[in-house]
Amino acid sequence: MTSLEKRKRELKKKKMLLLIWSIFLILVGVGITLYVTNYKKIKDAVDKKNDTTKIYETNSDLEINMLVTTYLNAMTSCDQKTLQSVVTNPSQFDNMTVLLSRAQKIVGYSHIDCYTVKGIKENEILCYVIANISLKDVKSTPKDIMVYYIVKEANGEYRINNNVDAEISAFIDEKTLNDDIQALYKIVKDDEDKCYNEDKTLRDFYEKYQK
Repeated sequence: MTSLEKRKRELKKKKMLLLIWSIFLILVGVGITLYVTNYKKIKDAVDKKNDTTKIYETNSDLEINMLVTTYLNAMTSCDQKTLQSVVTNPSQFDNMTVLLSRAQKIVGYSHIDCYTVKGIKENEILCYVIANISLKDVKSTPKDIMVYYIVKEANGEYRINNNVDAEISAFIDEKTLNDDIQALYKIVKDDEDKCYNEDKTLRDFYEKYQK
């Protein structure tokens, strides 16, 4: 084999190696692109699945839980002085006639849980309260849900705003439509339906007072 033929053969090998490396690099580049694309899709799907953040916090502030518990206990015991001390408009409880009538039906609350949402302003909190309610002559204690708008006053104490304006009412309506809050209402409704179906004394109670 002449030297010229050897050089031609070596040149052919180099071209072949160059072609192989070019194809390899192209395949690697495509692989990386596909990996990055698929990784992003997978990551987005996983992040979406793991995004379980609720718009509310559960029993996150002991002071709020204590305020709500105090308020509900005062409602059932018709404690006028206490009621007037935990709301922004004490005059609402100057006349206790309605509460006295209510106390003949609702005798207590238990297992009180507070689900809090940030209010319109920094020191304001929207609170959804789920509690088991004890009714007169009823064996079961179905869940009930209540909504309170709570404000922190200048002295640092929380009060229930019992005189909400149109802006606050609209804010409450908006938040209540949120899926997380609707899920809370469903929990209460399902429990109420279960108690109603299983407890004749509850059915009798509704028949008596909801005519």
